[in-house]
Amino acid sequence: MFDPVCTIFYVAILSFKTKGTKLSIQNSAIQIQTPSMFQGIERWKSGCHRNELLQLSNPIIFFIQQYWNDSTTVRTLLHHIKNGILNLKDTYEDETGDLVSESLKLYIAYLENPCKIFKNSELPRLNFQRVWNEKELDVCTNLLDLCFENRTKPDIVAAYINILEKFLNLKNQVFQDFDTADADDVDSADADDDDDDVDSADADDVDSADADDADSADADDAESADADDAESADADDACIDPDPDT
Repeated sequence: MFDPVCTIFYVAILSFKTKGTKLSIQNSAIQIQTPSMFQGIERWKSGCHRNELLQLSNPIIFFIQQYWNDSTTVRTLLHHIKNGILNLKDTYEDETGDLVSESLKLYIAYLENPCKIFKNSELPRLNFQRVWNEKELDVCTNLLDLCFENRTKPDIVAAYINILEKFLNLKNQVFQDFDTADADDVDSADADDDDDDVDSADADDVDSADADDADSADADDAESADADDAESADADDACIDPDPDT
């Protein structure tokens, strides 16, 4: 799983990239791939496909669920995200009518009507505050604003984006560490349950073995007693004179 907040910031960064820039969403990480003559070959070698963009739906909805409010920061960020989606839409304009193109249109509708998504979404609400806080959201959004203000100065925009991408990589790693820790907790709980089951099974086996031993001992005692009684009776019969008159 990748960090939804990092994801939407990467999408927002696309608004400052040239047409033809694409996203790679693999191995719990997102990469921005700038257009070049080798872009197609590199995407083919790494197994990238435009259908990966279908994975953007949940991060966008999760972000709106978790952070939507009427603040200037959130509204500005949603505006940058929308522009990033529009850039992707232009990149895939030749694919009009396919699933990816229609999904991008849907994402734009989400971003234009966040209140509706916030109120009606049935996706579970996740606690991302342990990874992101409002100040960090403000800083990253301010970097996007600076990119917009200096959009005619490519070098300055590239510098701001470089800072933002480094920070996003760090936050994504923090998210992965939290996700791994949660998985370890679940595994530990399952292991404890398994240990309890094993202990219970061992106890049942011991009780069963003790019961079997007791039953076996009782049976042996009974057989021994019957044998002793039989031997005693035979001995008594042997001592009796069969003919008292002789």
